[in-house]
Amino acid sequence: MEGPMEVKEKQSNLPMEDLLRRLEDIFASHGILSEVFPDYRPRAEQMELSKEILLSLFEEEHLFAEAGTGTGKSFAYLMAAALYALETGKVVLISTNTLPLQNQLMEKDLPVVEEVMRRCGYGEFRYELAKGRGNYICRRRLELLIATVLSEANHPWRETVKEISLYIEEAKRGVREEFPFYIPWEIWNEIGGDYEDCFHQYSPFYEKCFIQNARKSWSKANLLVANHALVFADLSMKGGGEGGVLPRYDCVIFDEGHRVEESFSRFFERSVSLPQLDHLMGIIRQRRQGWMRNVFDAEVIQEIGELFQPLRERLEEGFTQLAEYLADRQRSEGLSPLTPVMEMIESPLPVRVDVEKPIERIIDYLKGIEAERCGEEVEKRGIALLMGRIQEIGENFRFITQGKGGDGWAHWLEKNPPSQAGLLDPQAEWIRAIAQPIDAKQVMQEFYEKVPVTFISATMATGGDFEYMAKRLGIPSYRRFIAGSPFDYRKNALLVISELAPDPRREEEYISFLVQGILRILQMTRGRTLVLFTSFSLLEKTGNALLPYTHELGIQLLLHLPGEDRSRLIEEFRANPQSVLFGCDSFWEGIDLPGDELRCVVITKLPFANPQEPLAKAKMRLIEKEGGDGFRDWMLPSAILKMKQGVGRLIRTTEDRGAIVIMDSRILTKQYGRRFLMNLPPARRGKLKEITHYVSDV
Repeated sequence: MEGPMEVKEKQSNLPMEDLLRRLEDIFASHGILSEVFPDYRPRAEQMELSKEILLSLFEEEHLFAEAGTGTGKSFAYLMAAALYALETGKVVLISTNTLPLQNQLMEKDLPVVEEVMRRCGYGEFRYELAKGRGNYICRRRLELLIATVLSEANHPWRETVKEISLYIEEAKRGVREEFPFYIPWEIWNEIGGDYEDCFHQYSPFYEKCFIQNARKSWSKANLLVANHALVFADLSMKGGGEGGVLPRYDCVIFDEGHRVEESFSRFFERSVSLPQLDHLMGIIRQRRQGWMRNVFDAEVIQEIGELFQPLRERLEEGFTQLAEYLADRQRSEGLSPLTPVMEMIESPLPVRVDVEKPIERIIDYLKGIEAERCGEEVEKRGIALLMGRIQEIGENFRFITQGKGGDGWAHWLEKNPPSQAGLLDPQAEWIRAIAQPIDAKQVMQEFYEKVPVTFISATMATGGDFEYMAKRLGIPSYRRFIAGSPFDYRKNALLVISELAPDPRREEEYISFLVQGILRILQMTRGRTLVLFTSFSLLEKTGNALLPYTHELGIQLLLHLPGEDRSRLIEEFRANPQSVLFGCDSFWEGIDLPGDELRCVVITKLPFANPQEPLAKAKMRLIEKEGGDGFRDWMLPSAILKMKQGVGRLIRTTEDRGAIVIMDSRILTKQYGRRFLMNLPPARRGKLKEITHYVSDV
């Protein structure tokens, strides 16, 4: 497919003044949008944001924009993007970080935009949702599963697979949510599209392929919606000389733009572990990829298994050495070797194992099989990809344990013992070696030169500018826009800051302070309170200490512990007004609890990253090597953005009221505290006893 650099030449026939006036007609108090969407309320900030986005698109300039809750940023950028696409014939790609936002755009917002464009006098406006291959059923893989499962009278999947086989011809898109019954993930993994098991044009179902049909639809769209990970997958494939996932596009709008750097690092992550190797061997033994059925017979599978055994033994030896290395480090710090740990690799590790020779023997054997048995293109492609995956195991092991890639990468080890583990258990399978790139600009620079990019989020700026995010993402020149809030914080929100909080490093004293303070808050709020923590450990200890008191008050205490279902906790909190929810990391953003659902947000601690975590250490080290200051240039601004996200949970509509309580006095006593304060919403400062007036039902 074509890359994003091939820009269509058509420009708008209308002067810019007319296009901006058209946006005014759309967003006016009795304008086109209000005709289509009766609940619409005009906001000056929304119209100005939409104009700025339209200007940046036509000028082909990068843009950073911050627009908090209530601004209506989705309609702002969608209206600008639709006008631009229809006027120029160019394609706009909208990228989001989360599935709920994608669903909102596709199911609620874009149908409204389509009707608005029609009333503006435009012809057809096409928009499509682009998903990864694994979200679509592969008809060929489904046929194989049907043949296998229905041949066994007592197969546990029999009824579900039979239902799928009966419904498949009615399916228009072949996506999981289209089926009117539940499909378990273990079944979907057998029938979903798989890049390594794709027959492309050689598939007997190519003409009816859901994935190919989806891509044809994408190529006809004026506006594409995707997620950040799919955008990076597309960039990666095109950078490697392949056709890519997405069709040509001319500009990108990253909503939830503050998550782009994190998505970048996760997508390009490299990792290796024994379970990964065992999973790969399981694919071979079960011949789970279609091309393997004609190439790997029982004898070949046995011989591959025998060749895999020395590789597994070498890797197990290497991971055992890594486990011993971690255990020694833990014992020196007074920790049990059974404690989960993340340890940064700051210099090459003394791992004395040779994985190259076993891998070479496997590759030589597979090359022989390729020459003897792979006559079809799909078989040649399949075995080439398999050899690549096997070689990647050795490359990743060396890359991570030897700290390769330079300062632009973070390398670390993770140890996660099972809950019933004992000190005498073999520990090699508990270890995972990981590396992530931390310098997005190294990869993204070429992309920025070809495509104008808009980054938009409710939290992008610190201290009124975008310097922090621009440096992290590698954009030297850009337009900027910060939308004012439509909310009256001075009237509707109270800000309380604990002035005498103990130092959080004195943990026992600090937990006692939190328990007493949260108890006082709950005595006034009687629930509807979200308490945000920066670590699961502090959350659990505080929750356990508070539990007898909440029980006495008749308030349900919901704790977000590792492994807990986030959605279930939120629904329980919504269902019971007399509940308090203790949330960690993911609860600082992405939850919407308007009106009476939430009346008080408590920040237990300034949300600084743990400076001992590998990613944090690596990022600060890189900044300092480039002449910056790790705390000033990364730790502080990232904490400010997270604070803005957490505080932003409270006021979600113009009618909302409530209180924000910050239980960390460093915001007042430390010099950097002023930076936090200037980034908080302009709520009225007051005392704890005033909370009652802001959480009552008045």
